[in-house]
Amino acid sequence: MAEFNRRVFLQRAMQLGAATTLGSSMAGILFSACKKEQPEVPINNSGTREDLSCDISELTPEEIAIREGFQYIDHTTIQNQTCDNCHLYVAAEGCGTCSLFPGLVHPNGWCVQWVILS
Repeated sequence: MAEFNRRVFLQRAMQLGAATTLGSSMAGILFSACKKEQPEVPINNSGTREDLSCDISELTPEEIAIREGFQYIDHTTIQNQTCDNCHLYVAAEGCGTCSLFPGLVHPNGWCVQWVILS
């Protein structure tokens, strides 16, 4: 019968971890190749938001970096995921604000923290 001790256990655990990491990496590569591109069409829910400009010139470089950290964009190409239907968006006349970062936010904008409005 094969001896099973701490050394054997740790070696097998490391081999299993390496195999799992490699397998998930390969799956990610394969699935990313099958990913469909989003259409490059700006969403226009109200008919007037395309021309709306949300001025952020008063923001500091640190505040702009926070917005960029959330990958915020003014016009999304993702259907049904806009700031105006996000739980974190605070609506106002024209541009609103977001609960997560400073400055004005375009109603047709989007960031990686988008949460459906319930």
